[in-house]
Amino acid sequence: MAKQKYKNSVKNNKKKVQQVKQATFDDPVELLSSTNEKGKVLAEFHGHIRDNSDGFYTMHEAIGHCKMLNVGFAALLQHNSLRAWMDFVKLHGLSNSSVIHNIDGVITAVAGEFTVRDSENENFKGNPVKLHLVVIGPKLTKDSPLVRLMTIKERNDKLVDYGLLNYIAKTRGIVFDESAIKEYVIEKRKTVPGFNSFGTNDTIEFLKKHNVTIAKSERELRTILDKAPRVQRLNIELADFMKIAHASGAMVIMAHPPTNLCRSPIPEKTIKNFIRLGGAGFELNCNSMDNNWFNIIMNVIQTSTPKYKLIFPGASDCHIISEDIKYGQNIHGRITLESQKEAIDEVVLLEKTRRLGKLTHRPFEVSKAEVDTIIAKYAQLGKDAEKKYDSALSEKGSKGTKISKYKVEEEVSELNPQNFKSFDDYIRACMIEDSYEDESFSDAKVEDIIKDELTTILSDDDVMGD
Repeated sequence: MAKQKYKNSVKNNKKKVQQVKQATFDDPVELLSSTNEKGKVLAEFHGHIRDNSDGFYTMHEAIGHCKMLNVGFAALLQHNSLRAWMDFVKLHGLSNSSVIHNIDGVITAVAGEFTVRDSENENFKGNPVKLHLVVIGPKLTKDSPLVRLMTIKERNDKLVDYGLLNYIAKTRGIVFDESAIKEYVIEKRKTVPGFNSFGTNDTIEFLKKHNVTIAKSERELRTILDKAPRVQRLNIELADFMKIAHASGAMVIMAHPPTNLCRSPIPEKTIKNFIRLGGAGFELNCNSMDNNWFNIIMNVIQTSTPKYKLIFPGASDCHIISEDIKYGQNIHGRITLESQKEAIDEVVLLEKTRRLGKLTHRPFEVSKAEVDTIIAKYAQLGKDAEKKYDSALSEKGSKGTKISKYKVEEEVSELNPQNFKSFDDYIRACMIEDSYEDESFSDAKVEDIIKDELTTILSDDDVMGD
């Protein structure tokens, strides 16, 4: 009975949430004291959504789940994008400068999760350490530095994540249906939470599902894909990102620190860099946290001088709801609103400051000229990556296959009988192009194949000269 009730609730949550309004900055505080029963209302500082990203639920569905799970405060986000929030506030006529919104009784914070790298520290392979950072409360206006930077990043990510499909489309004349791609991605996330990028295996699986054949065997298809040019991923440097985020009015929190730093022999170095650059806090209550990592982070904090008070929000990093992980709950247990009071108070203070016409209560000195220089740098890097890819693509050329909506309409062979001195040479060339290429035949077998081909040609009244 309980399971059926849950299924019905999930079904109902797919309906769009109607009650969307600006949150008064006292709402979270009121929610916090709305019940005397401790642990009744939950909080979430890192919950994923699907819109143009790798979560499983749309913004409206996620809010519905939060309401069902009694989550009173939620920071809902995408990877490397603010697009869903920009679309959401535009759809509902909300302020693109606000930090929080009251969505059907759930106080929802504008947020995003972004991948950056710390080139001042290396992982065990000698490459820059990569980090996931959660930003809370960036302005969503078109001139917002973070919106400008992420527009560049989004374009690059799409070319990288869907690069193999794009390669097939351009070299084979295929018209891919975007809804089919989206459907595949959503289905994939049921078994691979966070899936968003088509690798070789994913591409092959997708092509098989839609009966697209561009090679004679899977082995040949893998060879084609392995030789396909790749777009270079645009990596944002930690120092640059922090300046852009602060110039947009956002607070920056290091997401799931152990997952970020476990590949570094000196994790303390990146923790210090993050604090020095004005980091707002760390997700200490997260799925990957244990006593060892807690002590590492706290020891660095105690020997550092943070620019502002640090916060330690709780997070599920939920992409899809499961028994152990859901909005407002991670593997360590439920994340109560009461336990998140200090972090929520900082979000409320940021909202109050924004309503007074100021950018942030944690001012950082980042000049417009510096912001423009950083954005121009990444815009050029993005253009260079595309130019290099397009150049490699043009060298590959088109194979002449015309496929539309996954249906093969015509396969144009490059073999022209008139270009061969004899019929035997032509048939041998056909054998190489067709499925005979991996086989070896005796001269007698070749003669039999030639006779069969000749019989077929004559029966079709397609007669060649001697």
